[in-house]
Amino acid sequence: MFDYPALNQKTGMEMDYLIINSLPASGQLPSYNPQFFQKLVQNLTNEGAKVITTYPTGMCPCTLEQHLTVSDIGVLSKSVQHIVAIDTGPLWTTFNIHNKNKVLSRTIYGTTSDTIDLAPNTICFQTL
Repeated sequence: MFDYPALNQKTGMEMDYLIINSLPASGQLPSYNPQFFQKLVQNLTNEGAKVITTYPTGMCPCTLEQHLTVSDIGVLSKSVQHIVAIDTGPLWTTFNIHNKNKVLSRTIYGTTSDTIDLAPNTICFQTL
């Protein structure tokens, strides 16, 4: 679990979902399909959920467009209820001591995800 001073910052956003849909550039999710996340975001926003993604979808705020760092994403993760993520760089700071028992669910996609056991309420899948 990450614990470093930058994670102590306060976030000005309250979101229901943090969707880490950044392109997995190291081959950790061969079944990656951006349409999977587009559809997920569309369904969640249609249901009235407040969603933020790490890669633009055109349907909700995006950390990339807001120039948030990986540490900023870790801070943001303290104020979300659910994290849906590709096993990629922006995911790792969301495993921090400040949200360990606050996040209601984590769904992680990636070939190494079957070994992730850092937080409660985590479900891992190796394909979309």
